[in-house]
Amino acid sequence: MILQRSGDDIETRNESLKRAIELLLDLPNIQIKDAFQDTKGHYIVTIISTEKGGHCHKCKKRIEKLNGHGEFVTVRHLDILGHPLYLR
Repeated sequence: MILQRSGDDIETRNESLKRAIELLLDLPNIQIKDAFQDTKGHYIVTIISTEKGGHCHKCKKRIEKLNGHGEFVTVRHLDILGHPLYLR
């Protein structure tokens, strides 16, 4: 028997996963933008900062205005429920 999931079921599951990971990580000034489990069972979580401003990655000066986006940097975090967790 093949079960098909509707797009709403997948979205609801994804929202639940995002909330659960946000609670487990408990990182300050971070919002979960996206979270999913890939085909290998790894959790991939896209995060964004809620901080106002930051530092330029080139000159290190404090900036308040967004001037573009760089490439995603993916880092390995601790496992969650026995599965690797990657933050990007």
